[in-house]
Amino acid sequence: MPQQKEWTTEQFIYIRWCAIPVGSRDKKVDTQAKIAEQLGKSPRTLLTWKKLDGFQDAVFAEVRRNLDWRLPEILKALGDEAEEGNISAIKLVLELTGRYQESQRVDFYDREYGVDEMKKAAEEIQKYEEERFGKPGAGGGSETGEGGEGAGET
Repeated sequence: MPQQKEWTTEQFIYIRWCAIPVGSRDKKVDTQAKIAEQLGKSPRTLLTWKKLDGFQDAVFAEVRRNLDWRLPEILKALGDEAEEGNISAIKLVLELTGRYQESQRVDFYDREYGVDEMKKAAEEIQKYEEERFGKPGAGGGSETGEGGEGAGET
């Protein structure tokens, strides 16, 4: 089905209606049957519209537009939560303002192994790789998968 780009007035009203949270809809048109009647369409027609390509994208665009209007209140509530000491809210505020960056700690020290053991392990890995794939830059073609020892092996 081709992407629907132009919506009829009725379809656009229905798109906007779908973007309103269920509990926030006007009681006069708070069900599919009621909005269908208001639009002068059958509930089956509305179901057909929902299946049109681009319909759900249009609803999501309306939801985003609705959230954009509420953004100042949302950010205020987030700031209030952060001020109350909510760690998740604090982290999100810092992320949104560019003052926090997730970092990962990599611990290279293992109490069972010292530096000498780590060097020995690295040498064994290098030896294995040379035996398996050839020395780097040796021109055996192993880097491109052509010829050389181990060619064709997986």
